[in-house]
Amino acid sequence: MRTHAFTVLELLLALLVLVVVMAMAFSTSVQGLQLNQSNEAISAAQNKARRVLEVLSQDLRTSAFAVITNAPFNSNTTGISFAQVAGGLATLSARFPGPALPW
Repeated sequence: MRTHAFTVLELLLALLVLVVVMAMAFSTSVQGLQLNQSNEAISAAQNKARRVLEVLSQDLRTSAFAVITNAPFNSNTTGISFAQVAGGLATLSARFPGPALPW
């Protein structure tokens, strides 16, 4: 009398199908996590840029009319010098350490 049992071949085939399904699920999970990480990095960069633009626009709203000048030093890719045109003698100068600015 024969009992109903799985053969070794059937067990190996079931195991192979399980491994393939798990590999596809793992691959999809990894891709989803990578996409999420990429989106978070983009969002963080956009938030930083938004904050910089907010600060810059606020500064421009409250600033006096000024021009780029060559005093106290030449304006170039590593520094910029502003002078107030009207309302006083204020001068703002800034040098940027590190690599040159992109413009």
